[in-house]
Order: sequence, then C-alpha cells, then structure tokens
Amino acid sequence: MPLREPIVAYGPFVMNTKEQIEKAFADYHSGKFGKAIDGSQERFDKTSKAINSQQKSGKYPRDQEGSV
Repeated sequence: MPLREPIVAYGPFVMNTKEQIEKAFADYHSGKFGKAIDGSQERFDKTSKAINSQQKSGKYPRDQEGSV
C-alpha cells in the first residue's frame, strides 16, 4: 500500500523529514537505543559535517523527499 507521505532515508533510518533522520542518528549515537557506542559521537559529528557539506554542494542524493 502506498504511504502517500514524504519519506527521507539514510542508513538504517526511514523517516518523514531530514530533521527526524538527524534526531534518530543523535538518539542512536547517544545510547537511547541501547548502550552507547565508544567513539560514536565523533563519528556522528563527522557524518553530520559531511552531509551538510554535500547538501550545500547539491550532491546529497538521499535528501530527495518524495511519496511512496
């Protein structure tokens, strides 16, 4: 069945907005889904910086919102 709502997918997460994806990653890396992972905050910060850079350059393909 079509969802008929916007989707944004990145890694293991599928949400309705980019902001929800960022929140899910932040929650994951902070340990809200279980035990925190050593070094995960640093990896999260690097990933966020890379995503922001790609978005500014227009080379972020997963930032395409659409209906499924």
